[in-house]
Amino acid sequence: LRLVDQMLDLRKTDAGKQILQASEQDIVQFLREIVTDFQQKAQKLKIDLQFVPSAIRLPLWFDAEKLDKVLFNLLSNAFKHTPKGGYIHVAVQETAEHVQIIIKDNGEGMSEIERERAFDLYFSGQKKYSLGTGLGLALSREFVQLHHGEIEVASVKNEGTTFTISLPKGE
Repeated sequence: LRLVDQMLDLRKTDAGKQILQASEQDIVQFLREIVTDFQQKAQKLKIDLQFVPSAIRLPLWFDAEKLDKVLFNLLSNAFKHTPKGGYIHVAVQETAEHVQIIIKDNGEGMSEIERERAFDLYFSGQKKYSLGTGLGLALSREFVQLHHGEIEVASVKNEGTTFTISLPKGE
């Protein structure tokens, strides 16, 4: 079902019919709820999942449905590639013009080719038995860009991966 939803979202994006339904919300509370939804999975896999906000409350204009899909995808990928006993940390910080959401893990990391092509449509990495479809990160980038934001990846093979989403403040 998630894959079908991603395909429909991708078709809407390609057709230019993807509309941002933004409203001002507390991004800290929003992120806290998403991270909490993953706590049970983290306990089961013995992964240290932490949420590290830089403020108690941080109002931001965003489309909750689309940003939820982005964060679900990034956290799901982090869990997929982080071993038992590893960590996944989600942070939110504020600059003068942006709010940054940072998802960092100490999982298997990406090769240089995987990192360069991470957001390419239908690219699912070098693994022989990858279950990835190559839609999630491409769609995540589209949703972040719809917010007039940016998403970047930094990764080192066997050391981990960090995704940084930068969303502009204001309406």
